[in-house]
Amino acid sequence: MYANMKVDSLKALCRERGLKGYSKLRKAELVAYLETSQKPNMVPTPGTKLALQMDAKAIGIKGYATLKKAALAEVVASPDITRMTCDGLRAICRDRGYKGYSGKNKAALVAHIQTHESKRMAA
Repeated sequence: MYANMKVDSLKALCRERGLKGYSKLRKAELVAYLETSQKPNMVPTPGTKLALQMDAKAIGIKGYATLKKAALAEVVASPDITRMTCDGLRAICRDRGYKGYSGKNKAALVAHIQTHESKRMAA
């Protein structure tokens, strides 16, 4: 049904349905996304490339769109904090209860997290 549609039409359909995370998908991925999304804001099947991409985006990993599924699964399972955005790094600090991270740039955030992680591992 969707295979004969153009990418712009597929994206418009995603927008109409209130779906999220479709803007950088390629045509085949858009078709699969629309076929699996029966209702607005439906979460994709866990373990699929789309679900992994959405997880990577949520935790602030950059460059996830070009990764193959196996590499993407590895990155999501244990993210390399040096590839994350500042927002993702701040989310880690906030979730783990670290203090003093709000005014830091990316390099300082990475160092801050690594310092706290090494202290936690030593304990």
